[in-house]
Amino acid sequence: MSMHDLSLLARDLWVVWLLIVFCAIVFHAYRKRNKDHFGDCAQIPFREEEMNNHG
Repeated sequence: MSMHDLSLLARDLWVVWLLIVFCAIVFHAYRKRNKDHFGDCAQIPFREEEMNNHG
């Protein structure tokens, strides 16, 4: 196997690896049990603003 062939194989595997990582992140983000956590995290800027206005 030449360096050129190895380079092409590595490039193909890199794309597959990134696709797997992307799918894992999307799966984690859209799992039902994470919905409350992400909803709570989305409200953080508004809580800080609310505390500054009332504090």
